[in-house]
Amino acid sequence: MATATAGCAVTTSFSPYSSVQEAYPQVTDLAVRLRPGDKVHIGKANADVLGWVNASSDSTDDDVMEEVQREAARQGGTHILASGSRSEIVAAWGYGNVAYPVRKGRAWYLVLRVPPDRWEGLPGPLRPQRRSTEK
Repeated sequence: MATATAGCAVTTSFSPYSSVQEAYPQVTDLAVRLRPGDKVHIGKANADVLGWVNASSDSTDDDVMEEVQREAARQGGTHILASGSRSEIVAAWGYGNVAYPVRKGRAWYLVLRVPPDRWEGLPGPLRPQRRSTEK
């Protein structure tokens, strides 16, 4: 999926954890971004691993984060955890004697699902918001 975000192109795709994985309903509009120290809380909630969101952009991580969170939520995920990234210069352009590097970044996010009936057991900042409208 390609999305325009603040003047940059964002491409996201989802890679399932298993080839026989069931489809999960979307329960939130945005998956919660986890920090490495949050894994203990998600582990206690017995989260399921759904797969990975792969993101590609010519912008920074913060600029694409909302689209990554949306893609994870569309796949039934409630939480994401950064699992890797890389950045490279793919071109340079300029006017006269001035060249500007164009960076292309890629990042991978683990997509997890904590069933809604377990959200109350999570610390407040880690609780997803229920979907604004059921579709």
